[in-house]
Amino acid sequence: MSMTIRRVAAKDIDSFFGVFTSCLRTQFPEYSNELIEAFLKRYWSKNKYRKQVKSKSKLLLGAWVGKKLVGVLDAGMPFGGVSLCAWVMVELGFQRRGVGRKLIAEWTRIAKRAGAHSVYLYTDKRNSLYYKKLGFKKVGLWRGSWFGSDCLIYTKLIQKPRAKNYLR
Repeated sequence: MSMTIRRVAAKDIDSFFGVFTSCLRTQFPEYSNELIEAFLKRYWSKNKYRKQVKSKSKLLLGAWVGKKLVGVLDAGMPFGGVSLCAWVMVELGFQRRGVGRKLIAEWTRIAKRAGAHSVYLYTDKRNSLYYKKLGFKKVGLWRGSWFGSDCLIYTKLIQKPRAKNYLR
């Protein structure tokens, strides 16, 4: 399967938000419909994503198979040498084909070039083995985190911490 991973551009926002919405509604049973609607209208709206792409304040990546967007990643740009990934989502029909792995590899590559020495993310127990296979280490359990869900915290050191990298 030929796949292209690249930054999401302004022209891609409709597709990005379509995949984000579809995955959020079908793959996150821990969130109520009411909460999902709040996510889509208030916290992670299409308009907010549009502004973030324009300002380059977030790292938004997409995975394309041909002209079809099949996976997305939403991460913060590094601060203090660390980058947080808020969302990794892959359409159900494209899971277990390396899409998520390639999105995460590109995130860590870009974060490292931007001065990060560490990346981290939150997940639930369903995805623990997956992130361990990608070299992430579980560093904690956060009970009652965002929106009341329990999250496992995973980190990965991607290079030695050096002030010259994260102070640039």
